[in-house]
Amino acid sequence: MAKLKHQIPERMWEIMPWITALDSWENGFSQSLSQLIAEKEIPEELRQPVSEIISGQRKPNLKAKAKLKVTPPDRLYIGSVLFRVRHQAEAEKALSIQKGDELGLEPIELIRKAEARAKDIVSILADDFNVSESTVENAYEALLAKIKDWPIL
Repeated sequence: MAKLKHQIPERMWEIMPWITALDSWENGFSQSLSQLIAEKEIPEELRQPVSEIISGQRKPNLKAKAKLKVTPPDRLYIGSVLFRVRHQAEAEKALSIQKGDELGLEPIELIRKAEARAKDIVSILADDFNVSESTVENAYEALLAKIKDWPIL
């Protein structure tokens, strides 16, 4: 498993329901965004995209809706679960020498266990959402793309 380069910014986590709603709208599912707008104040980071939606400058990609294997909220959920598990595995690998000494195990054993857990979660998520493992990986990649582009939404 490659060393992970990205962290999810704290503010991004704070407004994740909004990011999910905007992603849903972009893929033809407008209900969650309209509900959030009606109930809560629009975060500063999303005022421009919401303004573009209202003015008609920004349009949903309805073709993408037909191709989606999971709904946008589920896709971001899957991506975030996999992201957290992979980061946890990296943290465990970094501490494997110290933990190995404490537990009386070889560090490589702990590293292999952490990597196995990270691989197992892909299968578990695929089974839970009735999709392929590549769809799970795609969900992870979609989340990484949002992290890389942050704060542009």
